[in-house]
Amino acid sequence: MEQKFYYLDGNDQKGPVSIDELKSIGLESNTLVWTKGLDRWKPAREVEELKILMNVPPPLPISSTSKNEKVSPIIIAAVAVCACVILFMILFSTNATVTENQNKPETYNNTTVDTRNLDKLELLGLEQIECKTGFYIAYSSSCTPIVIMKWKNFSNSSISRTIMVKGVFIDNKKGEELSKRSHYFQSYSDAPLQSGLSRQFYLKSWVSYSSVKVLVDADISCQIYINDQLYKTIKIENKELYSDRIQ
Repeated sequence: MEQKFYYLDGNDQKGPVSIDELKSIGLESNTLVWTKGLDRWKPAREVEELKILMNVPPPLPISSTSKNEKVSPIIIAAVAVCACVILFMILFSTNATVTENQNKPETYNNTTVDTRNLDKLELLGLEQIECKTGFYIAYSSSCTPIVIMKWKNFSNSSISRTIMVKGVFIDNKKGEELSKRSHYFQSYSDAPLQSGLSRQFYLKSWVSYSSVKVLVDADISCQIYINDQLYKTIKIENKELYSDRIQ
């Protein structure tokens, strides 16, 4: 017995009709159809008997050979080598650029200087005249780690740029950071430091010790940063200081 189908034309149900009749009316792939054996109305393209009308090709057969086919180890090795070469070239190019920028002469006070053999102070036109460290004792028995420095402008012009100095105090025995302290050696509101003149400033820890007995075995150091770049690390001397200035 020839199989018959019902189909929807807009909101109207039509049929039953044969497959040849569906072909003659130009059945579209998204037209809903139903026939005996279907549990619900389906688009024509999903009905196996009607796929011949939709020009839908059957699934490609999966070759058992292609399933088991393996990529040649030579190809894998070649791809790995190419990836390593590309990665090396990228890293080399990046390092070369960084090195070139680090070694490039910098301009200070309209003068080009080679910074490869200069420390941060010299680049700024400054030199350290004196440095004193210890534990500052004020009006109580407490003592505070302190670094006092005197810097001099050795350049031929005044220094007006902003210079921020930060101290990171470290307890070396405990292996922990005590405190941080920042100080403007030169701020935008300061009068420029004239050529040949020096200026004092200090970095004092926020953490104090309650007794001078700590001086017996304290091991404190201070990392000094100039404009967020590490300048040097200084060991705090285990001695009492009663002034925050270099006399």
